[in-house]
Amino acid sequence: MGGLLAVNIGNSRVGLGLFEFDRPAPPSPRPEWSGSFALPTDGSFSPTIDSEIAPSACVLASVNPRAEAPILRWIQTRYEAATHRFPSEVPSPYPTAYQAPGRAGADRIANAVAAFEEHRQSSVIVDAGTAITVDAVADDGTFLGGTIIPGPSLWTSALASGTALLPAPDLCREGPAIGKNTEDAIRSGVLRGIAGAVDRLVADISSELGGDRRTFLTGGGAPTLQRLCHTEWTLRPHLALAGLVIAYRAFCAR
Repeated sequence: MGGLLAVNIGNSRVGLGLFEFDRPAPPSPRPEWSGSFALPTDGSFSPTIDSEIAPSACVLASVNPRAEAPILRWIQTRYEAATHRFPSEVPSPYPTAYQAPGRAGADRIANAVAAFEEHRQSSVIVDAGTAITVDAVADDGTFLGGTIIPGPSLWTSALASGTALLPAPDLCREGPAIGKNTEDAIRSGVLRGIAGAVDRLVADISSELGGDRRTFLTGGGAPTLQRLCHTEWTLRPHLALAGLVIAYRAFCAR
């Protein structure tokens, strides 16, 4: 069938990946091309795609319905590809134990699919985005749920909006642990505080899971967490996109 476009619409970014669908599928498929783009704010979406792959189908996960319309228009205009939504139209090949399955973010479920397919064992997945999720997958592939905490930008926004004098500094670096000015103190507190919280959440979830497990790290904030956390990671930048491809292959094979 040619190429497949995987689309992951988040709260502040949209991830795109182009995959050669006809090639033999590795346990964790890697995109031939991928990119991360800001969500459309003016009703238009026109990312620069550096690939000659012409997908005949698209599989899409979204946690941001308000951002979908211009992205869907771009897909149809550029590729004329039929778009299939995950997990409502293209279901996960594995069950979920979430008490309200429809409330679990599609990206979280896609992450779980890819993580389990890679090693076929239980896993803990940290996805560092606007929100940071730490999720658990059972040793039969079941998505068990997990935890959700605010990401760095939400921490700084809360400080700036909830106080009279504290700024919202950029978080391109964490600075020294002992901040010698307000901006560095906030950077250190936010980034190191989040890293410590993630380490604790991974440890507690791993303890509940028991047995041998893999710990995966993905999302735009992954490089910072990899640098600051004490947890040992398997870094997978395209975990959700890979999960979408795996689910679509299983759907087509039915």
